[in-house]
Amino acid sequence: MTGLIKYDLLQICSGVKGGFVALYLVFMAVLGIVNDVGSMFSYIFVFVSAMFGIASFSYEENYHWNRYTASLPVSVRQLVLARYGSVSICVAAGIVASALLGIISFVAGH
Repeated sequence: MTGLIKYDLLQICSGVKGGFVALYLVFMAVLGIVNDVGSMFSYIFVFVSAMFGIASFSYEENYHWNRYTASLPVSVRQLVLARYGSVSICVAAGIVASALLGIISFVAGH
């Protein structure tokens, strides 16, 4: 099951441009420093990262998910748990990034 989660996360990382995520985080950090309500905007990243995980379901054909899982001795339950696991990892990464942006905003005094 960890292999399925790794496969999902690698596909998400290959599809998501790292520059977009880095630019978004820098923009939110600057907004948190400059604006009074910057910490409110930092929590949007939780939803953005959850969308990355959920969007991976749409690209099953492009990532050849069905062929990959057909070659493995896994049950349907393990497939579903792996999908939930990959989405929860994306959400957890969003929570950590959001907390860091909130700390930046708090330290800046806004």
